[in-house]
Amino acid sequence: MWVGDITYIPLAGGGFLYLAVWMDLYSRRIVGWQLEEHMQEELVVEALRRALSIRTVARGMIAHSDRGGQYAGKAFRRLLDKHKMRQSMSRAGNAYDNAFMESCSQSV
Repeated sequence: MWVGDITYIPLAGGGFLYLAVWMDLYSRRIVGWQLEEHMQEELVVEALRRALSIRTVARGMIAHSDRGGQYAGKAFRRLLDKHKMRQSMSRAGNAYDNAFMESCSQSV
């Protein structure tokens, strides 16, 4: 199972960058990430593509995230389908369902 989340990185001069991260829940290693000036779907798609470029996934592996619109987008779901991955999403308003990534994102 991989778990994903987006966090923001405040910049010294003001403004933010957004960081999408995928963590292998078993090893606790970051397997994919992407840093952008936006929080559009492509942010999480590129982070997942990076992860898939370095790791082979078994059919039916689970990708878990919160319920953000980026994870519900067509391009993201097509990428999951292409790699035969299953999608899991947290219950609405329940950060504890994605606690590993929420705690990781808070430490950035």
